[in-house]
Amino acid sequence: MNQAFSKIWIIVIFIILAGGIFAWQYWQVAKEEIIKEPTLNLIETKLATISKKYYPETEGVLLEHVLFSPDGKEATYIIRLREQGKAFAVINGRKSNGYDETFNFTFSPNNQRVSYGAEREGKEFMIIDGKESQAYDSVFGLTFSPDNTQFAYPAKKEGKELMVINGTESEFYDYVGNPIFSPDSKNIAYVARKEGNWFVIINGEKSKDYYRCGVPVFSPDSKRIAYPTKKTEQKGEWFMVIDGEENKIDGVVLTVDLLTFSPDSKKIAYFVSKLKEEKFLWVPVVNGKEGEKGYAGIETLTFSPDSQRIAYIVSEGKKNIVVDGEESKPYDWANPPTFSSDGKNISYISYTGYTGWPKEWFTVINGKEEKTPYNYIYDLIFSPDGQRIAYIAGKEEKEFVVINNKEGVGYFAIDELVFSPDSKHFAYKALKEREGQWFMVIDGKEGRAYDEIFTPIFSSDGKYLAYGTRSGNELWWRVDKIE
Repeated sequence: MNQAFSKIWIIVIFIILAGGIFAWQYWQVAKEEIIKEPTLNLIETKLATISKKYYPETEGVLLEHVLFSPDGKEATYIIRLREQGKAFAVINGRKSNGYDETFNFTFSPNNQRVSYGAEREGKEFMIIDGKESQAYDSVFGLTFSPDNTQFAYPAKKEGKELMVINGTESEFYDYVGNPIFSPDSKNIAYVARKEGNWFVIINGEKSKDYYRCGVPVFSPDSKRIAYPTKKTEQKGEWFMVIDGEENKIDGVVLTVDLLTFSPDSKKIAYFVSKLKEEKFLWVPVVNGKEGEKGYAGIETLTFSPDSQRIAYIVSEGKKNIVVDGEESKPYDWANPPTFSSDGKNISYISYTGYTGWPKEWFTVINGKEEKTPYNYIYDLIFSPDGQRIAYIAGKEEKEFVVINNKEGVGYFAIDELVFSPDSKHFAYKALKEREGQWFMVIDGKEGRAYDEIFTPIFSSDGKYLAYGTRSGNELWWRVDKIE
C-alpha cells in the first residue's frame, strides 16, 4: 500500500516538474518573441498634448521634433526655447536647465530616449534622458545601441580624447572615433590613436598597434568583425583584419573603402584603391577575390537580401551600375540599386542629358531600361513579393505615385510609400496644396487630414495601417482598418 502510494507521488512530482520546465521554456520563447517583435498598438490613442505655453510657436519657441515609437505606444516632442539669453530644451513638457546653446539632438531606435549636447560657460555636457553629464571641453555625437539600453559618445578633456560608455570613461587617447555597436547590442568597438599608433578597441580590449586603422564593421549576426589596417609607413601594404586574423591585400594599395558584410554574415566585400595600369583605381574585392576591372570612382556597394548577388555604382566621369559583374551603360546620375526581398529582382533610377536639369529620367528593372515622361523620380521600392514596383514622380508642379508604370492621382507632395507585408495593400501620405494638411491614401482612397503624419506602418497581417499624427498641439496614434 505504501509502495503504491509512493509511486503515485513520484508520478505527480514528475508531472509538476515537467510542467514547470515546459512553462519556463515557453516563457523564455515568449520573452524572446516579445523582445524581437514588439506588439503594434492597434487602438487609436492620444499620446501627448503640447502645452499651449509652447504651441502655437512664437518668437523664441520652436517645435523642433515630434517622434512616435515604432509600436505606437509612446510619443516624444521637443521644444527648443530661448528665454533671457538662455537656451532650453522642453521634452514632453519637462524644461531643461538653461544653457548658452543646445545642439545635436539624438534619439534611440525606439524614439523613446533623447540625448543632446549643451554648452555653458565654455564647457560642454551630454544630456541623456534629462540627466546632465560631467563637464567636458567638447562632446561629440552620441550613439544609442540597437536595443535602446546603452549609449556611447566621444568627448575631449584636458586636451585628450576619451570614450564615454554608459557614463563610464575610457582612458585618454590622442583621438577616438565614433562608437560602433553590434546589431545585438552586446559588443562595442571604436578606433583610437595614442602616441602615433592606431588600434581598434573591442569591448575594452585593445588590438595590436598599427600605422593606420579603418572603421570596424560588425556582421549582421554580430558574431564577426572586420576592419582594414596598415602595419607600417611602407607604401601600399594593407591588411584586412577579419575576426582577429590579418589577411594581406595584394598589390600596392592606397586605401580601403565601403567594407560590407552580406546579410547572412558569410561574405565580406569592399573596394581597394590600388596601383593598376600605372594609376590608382578602385577594385572590388568579394571574399578575398579581386574583380578584374578597376574604376576611377566608387559610390555604393550593396548585397541582395539573400546574400547571393552584389551591386555597386562606379564612375568614370559618368555613373555605371554593376550588377553581378555586368556593367550598365553610362548615366549622368543613378541612385543606389534596390533589390526585391527575395533578391531575384533589382531596380534603380537614372537620368541622362544633364544641362542644369536632367533631360531624360529612366527606371531600370533587371537591366531593362524604360524612359519615363517625368521631370524627376525618387523613392523607388519593391512590394515584399517582388511583383510590384512603386516610386514617386513629378511633372507639371504635381507629384504622382507610379506602380508598375501606372500613374496615380496628382498631388502637391507625396511621401512615405509603404506596402503591406502580404503585398496586397499600398499606402502613402499626400498633400494637396502647400499650406494644406496631410492625409493617408490607402489603396487609392484618401483618409482623414492632419497637420502632420509620421511613419505609417502596416500590421503584420496587413489588416490595419497605423501612424502618428499631429493636429494642432495634440499627438495621436491613428489606426485605419483596411476594408
